[in-house]
Amino acid sequence: MLNSKKKIYQYNIILFCIVFAVFFRIYNINFDNFWFDEILSFWITNPEISFRESFERHKSIEQIPYLYHFTLKIIFEIFNYESHLGRYLSFFFNILGIFFATILCKNIKNNNSYLLALFLFSTNIFLINYSQELRPYSMIFFLCALNLYLFFKLLTIPRGKKTKSYYFVAMVFSNILMIIS
Repeated sequence: MLNSKKKIYQYNIILFCIVFAVFFRIYNINFDNFWFDEILSFWITNPEISFRESFERHKSIEQIPYLYHFTLKIIFEIFNYESHLGRYLSFFFNILGIFFATILCKNIKNNNSYLLALFLFSTNIFLINYSQELRPYSMIFFLCALNLYLFFKLLTIPRGKKTKSYYFVAMVFSNILMIIS
């Protein structure tokens, strides 16, 4: 009986943190106009121009790798070239980053410390602000959390298991994505 109450309590905390994280990232996501660097990201990813021209624009003004703008350009081509859609990509990456970072904390130490980590990731004002910007910070956070998660899984899987090679390939792929982001 005590274990079931404890589990319900943990689920309630997890649900509260997830709702809090989603609400404060969505709330006023398009309240502010674009900052200058967001305008540049929006200009670079115009779907009416070619990928080559988009890359040339990126090289001329940005000092970051091209992966975020490439992803954003594809999103704009699939959906619509509207300013608010780009910020939802950052929101999506931010929520995925919180998920993988929390799972990583749970895998490292299987006690209730992951609840604290989830709370801290959900309420972190910098993560909230970055999830509302048309900039690559949330994607980098997600890729770092994913890469650390895959690395930890790779370390904890016993030798000889077939899944170890899958985790290795996934970790190498996430490393490459991190390098080009």
